[in-house]
Amino acid sequence: KLLKISVLTKFLVLNFHAKHHIFNGLDTWLLGAVNKFSKNNRSIVSSIRTKNDMTQWIKYFLVGIEQTATKAVETLSSILRFKSEAEDLIRSSYRSRSTNAVRILHRLMKNPYITVDDVACICGITYNSANTLIKMMTKDNLLVEVTGQSRNRMYVCKSYLSLFD
Repeated sequence: KLLKISVLTKFLVLNFHAKHHIFNGLDTWLLGAVNKFSKNNRSIVSSIRTKNDMTQWIKYFLVGIEQTATKAVETLSSILRFKSEAEDLIRSSYRSRSTNAVRILHRLMKNPYITVDDVACICGITYNSANTLIKMMTKDNLLVEVTGQSRNRMYVCKSYLSLFD
């Protein structure tokens, strides 16, 4: 059963990456999930080491794979749902700016931090147009300003980042 879950998870992750090109950083997140599993079970690992119980070690390892795979599938599902809902919102309310807004959304899913200059460069638009687009995305809670400054502002897509907690 665990082997099938592992193979299925690998297929889902690779298929997701191929279809959506937004996998950057998720591999790091998966390694973090494995690391959290290990940290939360230090006493079990210590017991396995001192008693040299290989059967317990294999059980521990397989449970870790199952838990990590389950969390990965849940996270991937959340990402797909977020992407779909955000694209629907953009297409329904951004009118002529929807193409650029979707382009920015996809960029945010690779790197959730962005500036007005980044938007202008990515979309090939003026600074003022990029600023207007960012204001729209901020109003719709797709972006949050994080610097508190009036110049050189940095924005983050917090709703996307929160999917990895």
